[in-house]
Amino acid sequence: MCAHGNVFRCVCCSLRKDIVKAFAEIEKRSKGREKPIDAIIMETTGLADPAPVAFTFFANPWVANRFKLDSIM
Repeated sequence: MCAHGNVFRCVCCSLRKDIVKAFAEIEKRSKGREKPIDAIIMETTGLADPAPVAFTFFANPWVANRFKLDSIM
C-alpha cells in the first residue's frame, strides 16, 4: 500500500491505471504514422511480482482489445 497524504491506495492498482494511460497516449501518437507501432517493451525492474502488470492485459477490456502480452521475462 502507498500512503500519500491521507489517501491510501494500492500501488499495483495505480500502476495499472498508469499503464492504461500510457498505452492510450502511445495509441494516440501512433495514429497517422507511416509505420504503425508493432511492439511495446515494458521494463519492470523493482516490481517483486509482475502479475499485476500482466493482469492489466486481461482485465481491462480497452487494453485487451488493442494490445497483446507476448511474454514476461
